[in-house]
Amino acid sequence: MKRRKDGRFQTSFTAQNPLTGEKSRHYVYADTEEQLAIVLARKEKEAEDVTAYINGVISFSEWCAECLKVKQENGASEVTIESYQRCLNNHVFPFLPPNMRLADVKPFHIKSILQRIAGKRTKEYAYAILKTIFSEAVFEGLLSDNPCSHVRKPKAEAAPAAFLPPDVFHLIIESVKDSIFYYVFLLAFYTGCRRGELCALRWSDFAESKRTLKIDKAMKETKALGLHEGNAKSRHGVRILPLPLPAVELLIKWREKLKAILIDKALPFDENGYVFRSPKFWDKPLPPTAITRKMSALRSELHLPSRTCMHSFRHTHATNLAAQGIPSKKLQMQMGHASAAFTLDTYVHSSPDLTAGVAPLIEKMSEVYNKD
Repeated sequence: MKRRKDGRFQTSFTAQNPLTGEKSRHYVYADTEEQLAIVLARKEKEAEDVTAYINGVISFSEWCAECLKVKQENGASEVTIESYQRCLNNHVFPFLPPNMRLADVKPFHIKSILQRIAGKRTKEYAYAILKTIFSEAVFEGLLSDNPCSHVRKPKAEAAPAAFLPPDVFHLIIESVKDSIFYYVFLLAFYTGCRRGELCALRWSDFAESKRTLKIDKAMKETKALGLHEGNAKSRHGVRILPLPLPAVELLIKWREKLKAILIDKALPFDENGYVFRSPKFWDKPLPPTAITRKMSALRSELHLPSRTCMHSFRHTHATNLAAQGIPSKKLQMQMGHASAAFTLDTYVHSSPDLTAGVAPLIEKMSEVYNKD
């Protein structure tokens, strides 16, 4: 420490760049020796914090929070972030020492965590989250190796939503004929929309003359924000859907019925208002969870297959379009997916209709190959 000609006190300290290893000298100044000591301590602490962060002294929980923050800034939905956080809170954090360093989490810790999780899907989900978190740490230079690379990935067979054959479809539709769900389910069948997309629909999204429906948002529900309108699931989910005539007529019929309901409730009809409303609060949008609860009740009442759910309408829509010979790229765009392969592999179910008409094509092929 020395006193400068201007009367201030000066000292310095050396800090090492944790990424490059390069050392550099930093100077600090203050009007008094006491102030200089305070400033010096603060600057050294800041340098130590950076070094500690890069070298993995940051705790595992702190790094998880940082990762989730970055994911949200990069476009992950609030629902996804809340789901990640819930999985970490329920299945990971309780089984690690408090404030455990990121660098101290080893493969055996991860194996121990996974062994405690009963559900196969939850186990697979927890593994995927952990692998993502440690991958980010490796990318940032905090770790040299991802501990999940030394843990076998749990495998869970994903059970798709059940396909609805005509008899089951009509059973469901007839059971809700006098309710709002009649219109919700039929529109899902005609368009293949997700439940959140249907709940976020506004009348301004319906172009009656063009017979189209604009999909560019989704209704979501989280603990932090409650029921709210958010972005579409991905950029591929933003699309303009062509509507068959029965869907147009369905929406027109529902609009007139909704107007009558709102008049009875002394509520105004807004051309930019939500298409589907909560039966409990007609001035508010229909929550996606209300659809899920209704389908769960129907599954029990009608003794439907276990995987029958709202998403079954979406799977049925895709399977029927595929059976009609729609090109895979068009089907992908209709469904709002990132790839045609995902649409075909996940949403198109095995059906006799898919192989209908194949035999005559094989005969034509045989004629060409069997010419003498």
